[in-house]
Amino acid sequence: MLDLRDFVDRVKDRIPIETVVGRRVQLSTKSGRLWGLCPFHPEKTPSFSVRPDVGRFHCFGCGKSGDALNFLQEAEGLSFMEALERLAEEAGMELPSFSSAKQDPAKSDRRKKAREALSMARSLYAESLQGPSGAAARKYLGERSLAEETLKAFSVGWAPNESDWLVRALIGKGFDREALSEAGLCLEDSSNKPVDRFRERVMFPVLERGERTVGFGGRFLPGSWADENNRGKYINSPEGPLFPKRRILYGIHLLPDGLRANEDAPIVVTEGYLDVMMLHQAGMRTCVAALGTALTADHARLLRRFDRKVVLLMDADEAGQRATLRGARILVEEGVACEIASLPEGADPADLVARGEEGELFQRIANAEDIIKWRLSSWSRKVGQMGPADKDRVAREMAEWVNSAASPVLAETWSREVCDRLDIGEQAFRALCRQGSSSSLPAPVHHQPSISDSGGTLERNEREIAVAVLLDPSLLSRNQETLQGIQEDLEDSFASRVLAWCLERRAAQEQSGLDEALASFSEPEISLWLSGLRDLPLEEPARALASALEALPENRRKSQRNPQDPLDDEALRGFRRPVRISMKVSDRTTQSTTNPAEKE
Repeated sequence: MLDLRDFVDRVKDRIPIETVVGRRVQLSTKSGRLWGLCPFHPEKTPSFSVRPDVGRFHCFGCGKSGDALNFLQEAEGLSFMEALERLAEEAGMELPSFSSAKQDPAKSDRRKKAREALSMARSLYAESLQGPSGAAARKYLGERSLAEETLKAFSVGWAPNESDWLVRALIGKGFDREALSEAGLCLEDSSNKPVDRFRERVMFPVLERGERTVGFGGRFLPGSWADENNRGKYINSPEGPLFPKRRILYGIHLLPDGLRANEDAPIVVTEGYLDVMMLHQAGMRTCVAALGTALTADHARLLRRFDRKVVLLMDADEAGQRATLRGARILVEEGVACEIASLPEGADPADLVARGEEGELFQRIANAEDIIKWRLSSWSRKVGQMGPADKDRVAREMAEWVNSAASPVLAETWSREVCDRLDIGEQAFRALCRQGSSSSLPAPVHHQPSISDSGGTLERNEREIAVAVLLDPSLLSRNQETLQGIQEDLEDSFASRVLAWCLERRAAQEQSGLDEALASFSEPEISLWLSGLRDLPLEEPARALASALEALPENRRKSQRNPQDPLDDEALRGFRRPVRISMKVSDRTTQSTTNPAEKE
């Protein structure tokens, strides 16, 4: 196992942090530091500071800080190893293997080639749209009122009606069929011949932050073969490591610039590719969309990092309203400020912009309602004059919303709103909240339990356990039985995955420290969290682990019990808080008060 930290230090010595940051931020010298406008949040007065002497950046506005690798991870959505590889290549240094686990070099090279193939496919599709075969597609996009500048900004392309057009083009450029399959660009026909996954479709590249292509969405043209044979209006790249749909938002690569350009604009979440493009074209540059899936907890946590209000702008039909309910519930549970903008019946955002009615659309976004007010209004329109049974039904649903609120202040505010609108007593509504009653609200679809105020404590508690064994792997053998007993019950996905990985490595007699974890986890979000632990001061991991394990049962009990009465302060007191050693994941700032390097 090579020394990761030594290699990182040598790379950073060759590529100064001011060089890395200066590509994205215009820096000027003041009081011995470099200053600029923060690339991670909108501001008019520079609060983003770079200290070349210690190789660190820090924003006094949003709190983000780190080294050159952290900056690349934050700015471009890269994993730690991808950021390190980028800088190492620039420094003229070959990236060695930093994992003692048995690795397949061919698999690693295939994954890299697959990413390159996706980028090349994006260019080829865009060129095809401008060629003779793209005439019908250009006509369709023009009829949808999409401007040429918008098509270029989103790299819209065209997949010709040829069975292996892209496969032949990419193989001709040196890619093999394994890389194309890994990229989700090809399939095998009945004779095992590779053929294009996308054919006779308008192509929408899906990009991560940093403008790295991760997949595609393809739409058939009206009257095409796929339309006539009912082959699906839209098809997407297959779900996989390169294209994790539950974590990707279309338009996310343009969101940071949009937020910086307008510090008052909310993040608008809508349903489709065309909605996002038309809203951007109309000037709403803070719009994103899920990729044919419901909003997930991963989406919510990604949006939470931007620290901006989210407005859901879904279609007014029944399916759109159901998506609004599910999405709002998940956003609320993850602590994201959420409002709802209603659309006219039968209209979608793209249609309104195309008809020149963007003024009305923007007004509806500006007049977006708090989720509870919107839901109560929906019930009023549905039921009309409410009798006692109607009030009971509505109040039970509202109790679920109140119980899911991440903030007790928000829960109390909502409770008062519900009681006033339904004309019911606080004591009666308090009883419903304590019951944790069921309602007709559809269950949210997500992959991690909600993180409420008490859940936040549990999340920190569980991550402290994972961090302790990462920083001192010897704790695995000394606490193996206990750690195995709790691993499957951990609610936080990061903590659960890291602890499971540590235990698997221990069973295989392989190293399981932080360096190995950084080399093993490639997903940007968890990799970013792990990267921040490199500078975490923790002199006594054993003591921290013991404290976290001791606190776990009570924090778990408080998280799993019936949600607190939002009007009862007693439930807000008495949380046991273990010794804090983890990172603040939402803005990636080290929280330890014993680290002088973070005291800017």
